[in-house]
Amino acid sequence: MYTHSQLVDELVAELMRPDLQAASSNYLNQTIRELHATTDNPPIPVGFVGNLGEDALTADADEGFSYALENPYRFQMIESVYYVQYGRYATERKPSSIRAFDGSVDGAEYGYYRSGNQIFFSNYGGDGAQILIAWFDHIQRQSYYEPGARPCEWDNDTESFTFNTVGSIDYNSTPALQQKALDLCTNWMIQRWVDTLLQGVRSKIWARIADDVRGKTAYSAYQSLRPQLIQTETLTTAPRYRG
Repeated sequence: MYTHSQLVDELVAELMRPDLQAASSNYLNQTIRELHATTDNPPIPVGFVGNLGEDALTADADEGFSYALENPYRFQMIESVYYVQYGRYATERKPSSIRAFDGSVDGAEYGYYRSGNQIFFSNYGGDGAQILIAWFDHIQRQSYYEPGARPCEWDNDTESFTFNTVGSIDYNSTPALQQKALDLCTNWMIQRWVDTLLQGVRSKIWARIADDVRGKTAYSAYQSLRPQLIQTETLTTAPRYRG
C-alpha cells in the first residue's frame, strides 16, 4: 500500500536524485497508463475490474436516445450494452451500418455506436425502455503532493490511511472527504501492485539518465511482473461484442 507521493518519495530516495521528483511522478502515471493495454502489436486494450463502471438507463425518446460519458477524458472502452426489453446484448456498429440495416443478420439491428462523448443506441425498445451499460475507464492521473500538503498518507505499521487537514479542508471529517483524499492520492494499482510499478518507473528513469545496464534489468523485471497484474485484475482484454 502506498500513495502516489509516497511512491515517488521512495524512488527519489533510492536514486538519490531529488531533481527527478517531477519526472518520477510523470513516469508513474505513464506506467499505470501503459498497463491498460497488452504488449501485442497492435496493443489490445485491457479491461480491469477496478476500472469498471455500470449504469442503468431509461430511454426518454422513441429513437435517437444517447448517453453522455461520465468521464470522457478517461474513457477507455465499452464492456457491454444490454437491451432489457429484448433480452439482447447490443453490438457495437458503425453509424452507417446501423442506418443501412437490411435484416439479413440475426440480432444485428440491436446496435450502438460512439460519437464524441456520447453513446448512441439503436432499436433499444423506444421511450421508457431500460438499457444496461458497462464500460471501462483509465485510472486518473495523480499529482505529487509535498509533505504537509497531502490529503492522506499510508502507514505501513498500522496498515491504514491517515487523513490530514490541508488548508481549510479536514479530509478526516466526513466519509465523502476521506474518499476524495483517496481519489486524489492513490488508486487500486498503487495499492496492490507496487513492485510492478516501481520496476516500470525505474526502467524509464535509468533510460533517461543513460544507465543502460540498470535500465535493461529494471525493464526485464517489469515485463516479467506485468502478466501477473494483467491476469489477476482483468475482466476482459477487448470490448465484448455479444448478440
